[in-house]
Amino acid sequence: MPSRKSKVNAGYVPAITTPGFSSTGKRTRVFGRKSGRIHHLLSGLETHYFFCLDHCPLVTNIREQFPLEVSSTVDCAKRLDFKHPIDPKTRIEREMTTDFLVDLRDVNNLTRPIARSTKYLAEWCITRNQELVSIEHLYWSDRESDFGVVTERCIPHAVVQNAEWLRVGTFDLPQAPVEDEVLNRIEEVLRDKVQEGDVLGRWP
Repeated sequence: MPSRKSKVNAGYVPAITTPGFSSTGKRTRVFGRKSGRIHHLLSGLETHYFFCLDHCPLVTNIREQFPLEVSSTVDCAKRLDFKHPIDPKTRIEREMTTDFLVDLRDVNNLTRPIARSTKYLAEWCITRNQELVSIEHLYWSDRESDFGVVTERCIPHAVVQNAEWLRVGTFDLPQAPVEDEVLNRIEEVLRDKVQEGDVLGRWP
């Protein structure tokens, strides 16, 4: 059952939502154990990174598709001499988002926000994507918040595999009390994987 803090975190609404599970794996809705709500993820990379964050004991909250103040991103774009994204219909500057704003607990047990953009390496090579990420970077730098880009090479695949095994395919729904049958299925999967030599990883 979600903690009291999770119930508070459950009130967040992402700027971009997805209606449901996509068979292509590009858009998914995943229940977050830390936040106590459904998370809206727009790519396979976002989903894998979310699994890592939800698994990490230092992460206390995860906000995906976090909206950025339009006036601030417009200012950042001007300072960088880059074009700000616009709505193709209205021709007005549209709201930008950061893929993840994460609350992270440090060694002193203090919580600080970190911002992360997810980009496949192939996408990162596109000049326009680099410009948009630069606008994000300056936006968070102005707020003295840590910002970084996560690619597929940053993802610990053992952690992702563990999360997928333990969820037993119930990505879309809050977790009810685990029944013996489900526990037996989890035990069988983990036992087989360990015997095959697979590593049960940790994050970070």
